[in-house]
Amino acid sequence: MFYKVVRKNEQVFKDVMDLTDAEFKILGYLVRGMSYQEMAELAEISVATVKYHTSQMMIKNNKDRRDELITEAASIALRVVTNGKN
Repeated sequence: MFYKVVRKNEQVFKDVMDLTDAEFKILGYLVRGMSYQEMAELAEISVATVKYHTSQMMIKNNKDRRDELITEAASIALRVVTNGKN
């Protein structure tokens, strides 16, 4: 369900978390619990590029770890669902 809320409300997440299209794609993979290798294969980019996008998202959202970034996305998803925007 979490992934569906993220995908369905793409612009909300991009705006609130200040994400590029590429970062949003990686966020979608992160919330699904994928490894860097799995994300790279699906996105057809290098593992280094996946790590770069992940790092950029963490910097923009003042997070030190991937799990904190996912928690932030979950918090936004909860607000979206609570406000009836899902």
